[in-house]
Amino acid sequence: MSSRREQSYFDRLKKIQDNSKRQIRNARPRSKSRSGISGERSDELTKNRVDKAWSLALKSCQDSKYLERQNATVKPMNKPWKTIRLFVSSTFHDFQVERDILVKKVFPDLRAWCKGRKLHLVEIDLRWGVPSGLDAELAVHTCLGEIERCYKENTFPFFLSMLSERVGWIPDHHVVSDAIRKSYDWIDDLSITEMECVQGAFRSKNPNALFLLRNPSFVHTLPEGVKSKFTDEIPVGSYKAACFREKIDECFSDAQKLLYYAKYAGKTDASGVPLLTGFEEIFVEKTLNFFKQQIERQYPSLVESGSNKWQELTDLHEAFKDDEASLIGDLPVWNNQIEDLQAYINTKGDKSPYIMTAVSGSGKSSCLAVFLNRVAQDYPDFKTFHHFVGAVPGSVSYVQLVKRIAVFLQLDENKPISLIVGQIKNTLNSTSDYVMLVIDAYNQLDEMSLTWLPCPLKENVHVIITGREDVADYLQNNYSRGLTVKTLKKMDEAGRRKLVHASLGKYNKTLDNEQMDILLSKESSSSYYWLSLACEELRIFGHFSLLTDKIASLPDDLVELQCQILHRLEAELDTRSWLLVASLCLLVTSRTGLLEDELLQILAEPPNILPEHLRENRFSEKLALKKWKDIQRSIRPFVKYNGDTAENRLNIYHTSFKEAVERVYFSSEKVTYKWFHEKLASYFEKCLRLDRKLEEYPYHLAESGQKDKLADFLCDSEVIFGYFNPMFSKELAQLWGAVDSDYNELATRYTNLASDIIEDCELHLDERISQVLVLADVCFQNAKFQESLHILNDIGELVKMVNEEKGAQFFHAKLQYQKAKSLERNVFLEKKKGEETSEEIEEIEKELTNSYELLKDFGANSEMLTYCGDICNRMAMLCYRKARKAFRDKNTTLADKILIEVSTWLDSGEGCYLRTGDMVGFANCQISRGIFEKDHEKKREYFTKAEKMLGGGGLHLTYGRFCRNKGRFHQYANEIQEAKKYLVGFYHNSVSLYGENHPETKRANELLSDLNENKKN
Repeated sequence: MSSRREQSYFDRLKKIQDNSKRQIRNARPRSKSRSGISGERSDELTKNRVDKAWSLALKSCQDSKYLERQNATVKPMNKPWKTIRLFVSSTFHDFQVERDILVKKVFPDLRAWCKGRKLHLVEIDLRWGVPSGLDAELAVHTCLGEIERCYKENTFPFFLSMLSERVGWIPDHHVVSDAIRKSYDWIDDLSITEMECVQGAFRSKNPNALFLLRNPSFVHTLPEGVKSKFTDEIPVGSYKAACFREKIDECFSDAQKLLYYAKYAGKTDASGVPLLTGFEEIFVEKTLNFFKQQIERQYPSLVESGSNKWQELTDLHEAFKDDEASLIGDLPVWNNQIEDLQAYINTKGDKSPYIMTAVSGSGKSSCLAVFLNRVAQDYPDFKTFHHFVGAVPGSVSYVQLVKRIAVFLQLDENKPISLIVGQIKNTLNSTSDYVMLVIDAYNQLDEMSLTWLPCPLKENVHVIITGREDVADYLQNNYSRGLTVKTLKKMDEAGRRKLVHASLGKYNKTLDNEQMDILLSKESSSSYYWLSLACEELRIFGHFSLLTDKIASLPDDLVELQCQILHRLEAELDTRSWLLVASLCLLVTSRTGLLEDELLQILAEPPNILPEHLRENRFSEKLALKKWKDIQRSIRPFVKYNGDTAENRLNIYHTSFKEAVERVYFSSEKVTYKWFHEKLASYFEKCLRLDRKLEEYPYHLAESGQKDKLADFLCDSEVIFGYFNPMFSKELAQLWGAVDSDYNELATRYTNLASDIIEDCELHLDERISQVLVLADVCFQNAKFQESLHILNDIGELVKMVNEEKGAQFFHAKLQYQKAKSLERNVFLEKKKGEETSEEIEEIEKELTNSYELLKDFGANSEMLTYCGDICNRMAMLCYRKARKAFRDKNTTLADKILIEVSTWLDSGEGCYLRTGDMVGFANCQISRGIFEKDHEKKREYFTKAEKMLGGGGLHLTYGRFCRNKGRFHQYANEIQEAKKYLVGFYHNSVSLYGENHPETKRANELLSDLNENKKN
């Protein structure tokens, strides 16, 4: 608020206050008589009694116990999280609009702000918190007792009072018992609203009390039929309200007051509540700023020194866990499931991971959160790690998960991911500590690999994973031991009843028996998420007289309930509802969510201002933050911030809410989806951040059918390098698959691109070679071996031009290594077994040997050692083929000599992998030994050893190779069921890595078909 605006405000406030005082002085009663009063005869209340009531109330504030409160010291936060209780006091009918603004706009923003400071905000809005039929004594006890609870929690309560021309209900003298009067001997002739203010503000001269004063002259502008809702019926009503304002003015500073002006909109809402306008901005701003300032003053945010990004992520996961568990606490909602989980961690002997499956919205996150808290209490010696996928920025990243586990186990997270997973397995296999790893919503990870997971688990190591119903089958296909799979048990009626009591009781609200029965009679009330959403809808519903009808109108379906919520949000946003619709549709169609800044820029495009041919590619800077705040507030319960912690990347959290958005807004699916994919493609085409462009732009080109544009994009050198992975460029392969399922377009374009780069003299020589080597490798990865060889042969002359130094040596080594790989696959995959010529084998051997000799001079460099390990493994495979050929030619002496070379090469390869700690590479050598070994039982031993090293396996080239060869091993042994298990694993691994149409996936499918055919025969 500017200084001029502040001065104007205080001038108006002073004028109102002077008028109030003058009104009181002019109307002072002359008679000092006092007569009894009942609720039926409230018109007998006199001005003299009003003065005496306030005199007695303020005098009672001088009592020693209340003076102690004024000088009380706020207790420091001794727990990770602190609860902030904010009491809202006002009459109900005339402040319905303001209370709705508080509940739907102010408190959600304040709650989010508090959450960032490890504070739980609980607002106490008693519009229907006092049950129907409650007598005066209990009403007084409920309201004042709730304020006492605020004192106990926060020392100085956070208190919000709204006042205009009504003071509300005044309980009769005779209905207030001696017990209540003994505790509160000052309450006679005060309304409930006045009592709340005395108790919550005047008692302690509360610095955390804010008074929002609607201009009293407002009532004179109202039509007669509306005015009665904003004034008291008793003759001294206006005097009593003016006296109330005077006491506030005398006791509290200007900083604790806001005078605001409202206008009658000339209409009512569907419930008959008169609508007010013209005050919302200053009302929201003042309330938010005041309580932020006071909360920060009372509970300063603590910034831990030395905190790093991993600790920040751990804190965020801890916050999410506490938030999920806070509602349930010690309620027996999940007791049966938790007992089952406890039985698992008490299991003796080796074990498998515990997989808990459930449909979306069943409450598995809440169940895990409560379980984790009980483990912390009952098993203090356990070292516990938890990761809630999708709940914390970046948590959907498999790489982030693996690195967080590494940090938890005190390992180096900066090593290549293939080495980290090996270290994790080794640590979990060797630790003597009791370790528990809990991962929620595994199916939401961007890569569902189990490579980091040992198989089996030691007795003291416990792994609990949750996911949708289909996640168990997927994980089982990628884990070589039977999993412990359980389905989350549904809440019984007693548990549901307790959940409703806890959810609403947190805000001092309750349902009567009829209302509770109607709510729990719905089948969907067995869904934790449905019931939580339903309770939240009821909590913010402000019309007590219509509450039963509201409960009955809640759809008995999770998705339909969220559809109803969408319609409510649209109605509340009114003319800005298109922003809500656009935001949700854009998030649904995005691939990885949208940064807040990106969404603001996209939403700034005027939807109707420009003609259609001028709209494309014309964006204003970004949507005004003020407009965005309303949208953000509306969708906050349904989105999570993913990506990096500093990114503010929004994504829809629950799949059921995504379904609701699709059901409401994507009725004409193809047209609507295509529209938004084209919008996002148009935006990301101009995006300057390469990482975001790689994540989103090609996906939207593919989804909107723009294949030529997609192919052009995938030929950009910066893009190719952005996607390239020397192990396998998964995203690049899948995107090219969207262009051409046979990858012929990739081969043609990259061959031509390689020729252009070789002839581009403006590029530095090293850069040209690096780019062409990558193109050759991508062709190799997608089974275009002849094109890869063609590119490598063309680049040979360039490599010779590089000066003879370490850089040149590396280029020569990589060139020969890649030529050897392409020759090997071209020869051994394109030809039938035994048809390869000696000359072809010798050429491959020459390239591999030369590459190895060049690379081994680089010493302990982990990248070079990995290359050397792979070359050794390939040389062993090549020698094995030579030995087989010698056996076929009856030359056993030569064959036995070559087999010694096989073992020597594998020893060297294992040595390279051990030096880097790469147990996946080491396992690859064990797979080769299993392939080469003649003895059946020794073969089995090698494969078993490899399987243990690979752990859970999944989504890895080596795991695919293992499954393929272990499956064939069982097939040759006529162990058909075991063979099928591993060949199915090979197929699923291939689909996940390469996509449905990749040659390696087709190969996996052929092996399965052959197995099934042989089984029939």
